[in-house]
Amino acid sequence: MDTIIEKIKAIIKENYNIEIEEDEELREKGIDSLRTVKLIVIIEQQFNISFPVESMNGTDLKNVRTISKCIYDIIKKEERI
Repeated sequence: MDTIIEKIKAIIKENYNIEIEEDEELREKGIDSLRTVKLIVIIEQQFNISFPVESMNGTDLKNVRTISKCIYDIIKKEERI
């Protein structure tokens, strides 16, 4: 899961020029709901996944760690790990 975390941090840095730690809340770093939606689209493209609707909430999209857990669970469910 560390690789997923690093990829998400790199995506955020590349697209928003924001350095973020895995437990920092996205909104505290200036990533509002619109930017979060864009981030999810980018992540879905990069990881070739689709976030389920039930993952589109404030808890699962709170920070890099929670997003990476969602990605890990999706990939694991698809048995790609």
